[in-house]
Amino acid sequence: FDNGISKIEGFNAGQYPLHHFFRAHTNGERKLFRYPLNITFCGFDEWIRGCYRKRTNSELFAIEFIRKGGMTFIQDGKKYIVEKNQLFIVRPGADNEVFMEKYDYCLKVTSCISGPLLEPLLISLGIEKVDYIPISAPLQLEQTM
Repeated sequence: FDNGISKIEGFNAGQYPLHHFFRAHTNGERKLFRYPLNITFCGFDEWIRGCYRKRTNSELFAIEFIRKGGMTFIQDGKKYIVEKNQLFIVRPGADNEVFMEKYDYCLKVTSCISGPLLEPLLISLGIEKVDYIPISAPLQLEQTM
């Protein structure tokens, strides 16, 4: 898939990845919200070995919180094995890949956020270039997400 901004490539493994998402729009309808921050979609995502995604010049900002298993995440050439209770961030403008290397299964909670205040917010928090975050209170974060 190439929309002129981002290029997305990858492989599915049977029916996986399974997306259990709540969306800000229905399928086929892409309403653009004009709020300072928008949750574009959020929910649970299930992956198994054989799934693969590569995103060039990501147009997304997404918080990906691992709840079971783990996955490999590469962003702008830096490689991470992200495991239970750890979080990775898909950054706008970055090139990234996700796949199963060490684990056979991964369950993650995903939130995709957009809007004109996203970049200033990330900069003010000092996380505009952050890829990976270990979490000290995983149950609190899971409830929030």
